[in-house]
Amino acid sequence: MWRDELTGESGLVGWTMSADGQTLFGSYVAMNPISRLWEGRGGWTGSRTGLALEPELPLVEDALFDLYSGPWKTQFGTVEIQRSGKGATASFPMSSGEPYVTVLKASSDGRSLEGVLRNSGFGYRKFRLVLSPDKADFDGVEINATTGEACYSLFTGYSEERRQAAHDSAEPTPTPAPAPAPAPDINPEPTSDPQQGPVSPTPTPVPVPLPPAPAPAPTTGFQSLTKYDVRVDRVVVARDAQRIDVFVTLKNPTSSPLYATSGALMVRLEDSDGVGKVNGQILRPTPEGRTHFASTPAIEPGGELKAKYSFHPDAGASPARVTISEGDKRASFGV
Repeated sequence: MWRDELTGESGLVGWTMSADGQTLFGSYVAMNPISRLWEGRGGWTGSRTGLALEPELPLVEDALFDLYSGPWKTQFGTVEIQRSGKGATASFPMSSGEPYVTVLKASSDGRSLEGVLRNSGFGYRKFRLVLSPDKADFDGVEINATTGEACYSLFTGYSEERRQAAHDSAEPTPTPAPAPAPAPDINPEPTSDPQQGPVSPTPTPVPVPLPPAPAPAPTTGFQSLTKYDVRVDRVVVARDAQRIDVFVTLKNPTSSPLYATSGALMVRLEDSDGVGKVNGQILRPTPEGRTHFASTPAIEPGGELKAKYSFHPDAGASPARVTISEGDKRASFGV
């Protein structure tokens, strides 16, 4: 719709795109009050001159898309990430039956993928997929549209095939049992000395088995990552067994404040079956429930922050090990 503010005349605007998609034709029409016919009032054209074709993706992005491709189990159901042309898409199942498909792009650091999630209660939210060190789990963290920082976890996902592969590769190769030692001769034949006569045989001592070596004690105390020093204080299974809380202490060994955003550290909880779950959402260290910090907590140089990360365990599983990662650096703690 258009309107001429000088004459008060109004009408419609129409657009037509050329077959090659490079030129847009526009026209203004209005109805003649006498003939009651639509008449032209002007027109314009627009061209895509100067626009370059989309460049080929660098190899690093190409490999990144392949790294995330495949089916992932999430709270929404199975999310399928697949290559599409020069990029990738994520297909989320919806209750309406029609999947919600979003385009995924490489993040600015080239280490993860970013997309937009549609939520009926909160509109559209930008998210970043952060893979666990073993590439079997990811955390979908919301990204602040202004600062680009990770806010908190929107959803998590895992690949059954990749978890199994990680579990198989982690199983130690059985060491063959040593060959049994020859049994001692209990009744050896006596030997004789021409000068002293017969000599009684010396009995062979029976070997005494050594006590088993003690199992290595779980790692305790602070371990250093890239920016943070981290320590696992305790791992608590909730009374209803529907949640496992990992309580940690984060220390700032640098000379500048650190802002502990969700996604800055990724925590992986491995259970007794070797299955791991990853979460990057930092919470207040309350005994029960999941309470978020009112604002991003700041850790002053030399200061410490108590926090926790919560997980939903599989039925019958018990926690066995906690791994905290910051980029490529990892710290592992026994439970």
